[in-house]
Amino acid sequence: MLKLISATPSPYARKVRITLAEKNIPFELQTEVPWESTTQTPRYNPLEKLPVLIFPDGKSVYESHYILEYLEAKYPSPDYTPMLPDDVDGRLFARQVEVVADGMCDAL
Repeated sequence: MLKLISATPSPYARKVRITLAEKNIPFELQTEVPWESTTQTPRYNPLEKLPVLIFPDGKSVYESHYILEYLEAKYPSPDYTPMLPDDVDGRLFARQVEVVADGMCDAL
């Protein structure tokens, strides 16, 4: 089963949790405070940032935009709910909205 290391207030981790839920992909949620000495984050992400998605074999992907891209590629439709439109313009617009939303979250 996948494991998502997350921080409760993180909007970036939240969008990964939503995508996992919408695609109906089972996962275990591990909540951490990244600046505490007990955090597992550096073990899986050299940038020491959350969220981190960990696979059963111990490998991981990190950075929310890359995690979403990974999930879309590895869990495609029709078996899983697509998170992006099929057409190129629709996909590019969705990515543009994501960039703006991330920028707004960074500003907070």
